[in-house]
Amino acid sequence: MIQCGKELGKGLHSVTLQSEHMLLQLLDCLEKSKEISTRRAAILKVENNNKTHLALIKGFLKVKYRLVEEVTKKSLEEAQLAKLYNEIEKRKLHSKLYNARKNELVTVSDSSRWLKRGNI
Repeated sequence: MIQCGKELGKGLHSVTLQSEHMLLQLLDCLEKSKEISTRRAAILKVENNNKTHLALIKGFLKVKYRLVEEVTKKSLEEAQLAKLYNEIEKRKLHSKLYNARKNELVTVSDSSRWLKRGNI
């Protein structure tokens, strides 16, 4: 998943974010193999005809994360990360720590550990 998982704690491991990834990967897998597998082509056709969440996931993600470009695994990860940082910056105490993440002298993981356990 996203490499900054430790930095953002549980946020990137939420069921919602993981399910978005899984649905996108499943849809991509079905679309890529529909020419060589009649079973996968049939599954994709039924999903599209019934307008299921799987069939509509790319449009849903484009709207949810305000994506302009094609929805890919990488663009989804970047959008999820940006949304989490945006939510964190709205919190007063958390924002001080995460605003300092660009400073090379500050490590967010060590600072988070210090905030959680006290002075190490």
